[in-house]
Amino acid sequence: MKKLAVVGLITSLFLSMTLAFGGPAWAADITVAVDGTLLGFDVPPVIADGRVLVPLRVIFEALGASVDWNTATRTITAVRRDTIIRLEIG
Repeated sequence: MKKLAVVGLITSLFLSMTLAFGGPAWAADITVAVDGTLLGFDVPPVIADGRVLVPLRVIFEALGASVDWNTATRTITAVRRDTIIRLEIG
């Protein structure tokens, strides 16, 4: 849980600072790395309304979490050891 929280905080800070100095021209070059390894996405990260949107499945799996999508409840669940993260769409 701590590693997920730390990575999320660092990523948020990095992206916030980069957006402040890089602006929309930087949007085409969004990269995400976990432990120094660049991640590849099926759907590329984008900047929308001043926010960076990245597919979480790839990030969670790179951190060693298993990921499940529940269509009925529109909920994603990521599990790593004793840490469970649930995000509900909408």
